[in-house]
Amino acid sequence: MSFVDYEARVEDHQCLLVLVRTLGPDTSGRVFGRAWERISRLCHTRLNDQQQGSRTVWLRYVRSYPVEASDWGDFQAHRRVLGLLTIGQCKDQAGLEEVCRLHSALQEQYKTAIDSRCLVFGLDSLADGTEEPPPSSSAEGSCPADEGSPTSPNEETDPLGVGRWFKGSQEAKAAEMNGCDGPPGEALTNHREVPDVVASGGSGCDDATPLANGSSSPPRLNRVQRTPFTGKLRSTQCIVYPDLEGDKLERDIQEFAASLVWVLESRRLDRSFEKLERFPLLKAPFESKDFVGLDTESRPFKKRCQGRMRKHLGDLSLQLGLAHEALLLYSEAIELLRAVPDWLWLAAAYEGQGAASLALQWPRSPQAVPLQRNASFPKARQPRPGSLSRSLPNGTEPSEYKAAGRAVLSLDEMTERLREATAHYAKYSHVVAVHTECNMKAARFLAAHERYMSASEFLQNAVSMNLPLTESEKVEWYASLARLYSEVGFQRKAAFYTRVAAVKCMAGPGPNPSQCYQLLLKSLDGYRLNLDPSRQSKNCMNGWPRIQIQLLEDLIVTAKKMGNLQVAVRHTSYLLHAMLEYLSVAERQELCAQLESLASQCEPVPGALALDCGTVLPPVHLLQLPYVRSLVPQRAAAHLRPLRLGLAAEGTSSPFIFSPLQPHRRSGRSAKLDLLWVEGEVCAVALQLCNPMPFELRVSHMSLLVDGLPFECFPSSLELPPESSPYPVKLLGTPRGTGDLHILGYATCVLGVQSSCRVRDLPQLQRSRGGAPRDGALVLTVVPALPQLEVVAQGLSPAATFSTVGDTSHVVKHYALALYAGESHECLLTLTNTGKEPIESLETTLQTKLDKESEQAMFAWSVEELTSQLPIPEGGSASFTLHVTGRGHFLAPTAGKNHLAPGVPSSRQGSASPLGTPKRRSASSRSQPPPSNHQDPCPTKTVEAVLQFQYSGGPGLRARYCRQHSVALTVEVQPSLLISQWDVLPAQVASECYLVLDVSNGTEQEMELLYPHERRMLMEAHDSCRIPVTVRRCSPPTAEEHDRGGGAPLGALEAACRTHLLEVVDLRWHLHGIERSGKASIAEVPWTPRMLDAILLSPLQWEIRVNNKPHELEQEYVFDVGEPLVLSVSIRNISERPLRRLWLSAGGFQDRQNGTLSYRLDSKCAFVGCNKVFVDEVAPGDTYVHDFTVAFFLCGTYRLELGCRSLDLEGLGSLSALAAAALSASATDEDASHLWRCTLELNVAAPSSS
Repeated sequence: MSFVDYEARVEDHQCLLVLVRTLGPDTSGRVFGRAWERISRLCHTRLNDQQQGSRTVWLRYVRSYPVEASDWGDFQAHRRVLGLLTIGQCKDQAGLEEVCRLHSALQEQYKTAIDSRCLVFGLDSLADGTEEPPPSSSAEGSCPADEGSPTSPNEETDPLGVGRWFKGSQEAKAAEMNGCDGPPGEALTNHREVPDVVASGGSGCDDATPLANGSSSPPRLNRVQRTPFTGKLRSTQCIVYPDLEGDKLERDIQEFAASLVWVLESRRLDRSFEKLERFPLLKAPFESKDFVGLDTESRPFKKRCQGRMRKHLGDLSLQLGLAHEALLLYSEAIELLRAVPDWLWLAAAYEGQGAASLALQWPRSPQAVPLQRNASFPKARQPRPGSLSRSLPNGTEPSEYKAAGRAVLSLDEMTERLREATAHYAKYSHVVAVHTECNMKAARFLAAHERYMSASEFLQNAVSMNLPLTESEKVEWYASLARLYSEVGFQRKAAFYTRVAAVKCMAGPGPNPSQCYQLLLKSLDGYRLNLDPSRQSKNCMNGWPRIQIQLLEDLIVTAKKMGNLQVAVRHTSYLLHAMLEYLSVAERQELCAQLESLASQCEPVPGALALDCGTVLPPVHLLQLPYVRSLVPQRAAAHLRPLRLGLAAEGTSSPFIFSPLQPHRRSGRSAKLDLLWVEGEVCAVALQLCNPMPFELRVSHMSLLVDGLPFECFPSSLELPPESSPYPVKLLGTPRGTGDLHILGYATCVLGVQSSCRVRDLPQLQRSRGGAPRDGALVLTVVPALPQLEVVAQGLSPAATFSTVGDTSHVVKHYALALYAGESHECLLTLTNTGKEPIESLETTLQTKLDKESEQAMFAWSVEELTSQLPIPEGGSASFTLHVTGRGHFLAPTAGKNHLAPGVPSSRQGSASPLGTPKRRSASSRSQPPPSNHQDPCPTKTVEAVLQFQYSGGPGLRARYCRQHSVALTVEVQPSLLISQWDVLPAQVASECYLVLDVSNGTEQEMELLYPHERRMLMEAHDSCRIPVTVRRCSPPTAEEHDRGGGAPLGALEAACRTHLLEVVDLRWHLHGIERSGKASIAEVPWTPRMLDAILLSPLQWEIRVNNKPHELEQEYVFDVGEPLVLSVSIRNISERPLRRLWLSAGGFQDRQNGTLSYRLDSKCAFVGCNKVFVDEVAPGDTYVHDFTVAFFLCGTYRLELGCRSLDLEGLGSLSALAAAALSASATDEDASHLWRCTLELNVAAPSSS
């Protein structure tokens, strides 16, 4: 036998073989496929026997089977075709007759078939108008012996004359099973004649009982004629169906299976009742010549016949579900055949013994076969036989199983029996096909029981056999080997034989590229190659790269030979995608050129590609061309970033820079990006691209892939140089909605292939981001539309320096301004709305490093002026004026001394009395040159400020979002007028004083100085001069002002004096060379307590009368020696506080006009009256008067000093700075006091001689 059943299994020994064929030219593959699917579900039937009980009989359906293979049915009963089913389709009577004729011809070929059915679909009229025969004697199926009798009862129910196609011999009619009654024992002990029956639309007659719940009862048999038992005992029926709907087909197949079972059961019983001495010699087809001339009466020959018959009965028993009886028969046959010896049939008996043991230990489940699953569904894990039910087969009694238990083989014994069987088969060259099948069945059996190494041994034996096969048969042979190795678990070897089968498809005279391609696809798994890029291992090498590359190249070549260029493009793309790192430079260049050429010849399909064979090729995206190193959504420019209203100016609430406790922090895989985009505005995603190819890579299309919101993409094209380093690229787009936007990846068109590259498929992006989101998307928020602001300053110069004040990220423009200290400048700021939404809210703030007072003094603008221009429509503008004042240093670096240069009276000397001599007063009033010592230059002061605009409008304002736009301004304040030294001197009038200043020109220009009373002075660059400024003295602060000053007497007095001086002292300068002007300030000048007392108006007012005449300023007194001088001293309290504990005293000294002062006046003058008086209190507004007389004894120039000392410093602290200083310095000294002085200059001359 040359036919090899590559799908043979040990379980096939239990099955009845049924051939299912399609007939007629009009039969479509769809009809046959649906019919085959429904028929193949009915794979078993139940046999109800009164003697043996109920048992399960299995059926095996095949679509093709050689006629000569049935001749081996005596050798192994499962090889004989017992049933024939033909499926046809026709539309008229002529087509039906043709189908019936073909069925009859096919039936003649398969003479071993017991029963047959011709199933015809598509005849509605015949199915509807045909009635089944009535239940009469003739309708039960009996017919006269004359085949051509026109009175046949079937002709009345066969208007088309179909019955004439199924007239058989009288011997073939002896086994009709449809019209018999009586017990099965009686039926099977009599020989009978079975008539031909043709039925339309259903079963042959009403009395035929279909299989209920998969079981059948013995049919009633008509005992028409007793004839010897022949092998041609069979019948046939033609059944017509209108369509494939309904369950009529299943019932007819069940009836057909029951007829096969009962006929086969009768055969078994007939042969089991034969006497031992009458056993015929069963032979294999090739053994006919081997027994010619042998002694048929010898004992070995009889044993041979008996052993073979026992083995054959065992086959029949196993097929009919009697595994325990078959096992005993096999054991007896083995003993008989081993004694002859008959190695060929002994090997077959070993096979049967193993099959019977398998049926007993691991019985097949008689449950319904499930529907065939779609190939795209995942395959369920099949349970191994060891895990199946170990219950006894149906119809097997425990006592019988116990009796046969010694003959049941264990798994190891079954393996050994199969190994012995293959060894015996190897002795015969005519049974090479049987030998091969035995090895394949053993391999499948052991693989199912996870004995993989033993299974591989049997497979290796099968591979080593020399089968005479054609090229097409070799393809099937190697494909079956691949399936077996796959079942064993040797996936790579299975892939190897699959690839060999694919090569054989192209080796013959008629190459079949489609079959070759399908086989190559099947070999991918064994080489660990998956055409789905999502299932490809990304972290490590899986498989053998060079073999995988070769296999993919074979797929590409085969696809080209098939003429399917789209498939070739898909495989070439996958090769570049998955194997790029294993390709050489030349291979990369060649494959890219090949892919571009293929893509130009067809239109590549970007999605999944379905093949005619049912395989679906997943989409392949060129993730490496170009290689994306990073993909980062870009924030908008700082001044365009949306901020949440109320949170824009807020900082972190924690005092720590970093806190490990962040309760609201979520996992990086599920959290959104801290990023906001604005609806309707262009947004960007930054990528870094690399070109791994040795040639210039042209990307004709590249854009973003987004989801969640409408998004307008702006595709870009670029060319990357060969093997380039990271190349920055930005992909732009505009969101057209608000909410969460999911950035899935990017789309490219490279080498003519469109790719959708998603972030989840790019491991390098996941590593750079510390883990990708679960859904593989970058999620960010798009907020409603906001206006855009542009600020332009007029009168300011652009600057390249950057501000360091606060958060400068929102700074858009930088301006610079150079001013001299005290100079003011005005600049016009214009705000233009460049967006599409109106500006409805606008807040302006200033950020500097100055204190609040200095900031307000240096920068000023009108908020009302700006607010009145809101809202600013699209394209509109608003403007306001910014006032900038150069607030610099007016004190020279060497300033800080509280006295003037030598030659100028100090404040202490000048404050002794407002009534000095005219010469002294004139000297103190003149401008004198300052000292010639070098003055250190004053450094330039730089002030940085950021003018910040927070604005919003439109939908963004309603959603509580805003923007910030900032303008930085750097102001350089250069020195102008510098004050190096200063002092305060008394003036001729008691209500005034002189502020003497040493000033210098700190600029490079000629300066004109203007100071009070319209006085002017020109100074050259870096020149110095001294100027006296007449100042009205300051009134002491009131009690309320003193309380507002915090209660510190000295501080309140100093604040009052400083405020007074800033109001009355106006120092202005003008630079004629550059036409710049400004105002100097003495706010930084520090004042000593004595200077403050000189500035403050004295609370005590002196009024002096000399010889009853009021004392006037600049009045000279000349007396003779000894002439009495009557003085009346009056002190008046002009303050708001009382003056207590006052000592009024008179004293003096002699000025010898040579720089010597003599204070010893005891011998030079005499006082008449008290020269010291204690005054307890002088109320506010009151006056105290004291009179006394003085006479001088010697001529000369004298100065009379009148003093009033107060011992109440606490009451005087708010009126005098010296008193306040003394009070704070000598708080525990009881003798502390404060003194007011008044000096009179007297000239005493000698009396005249007359």
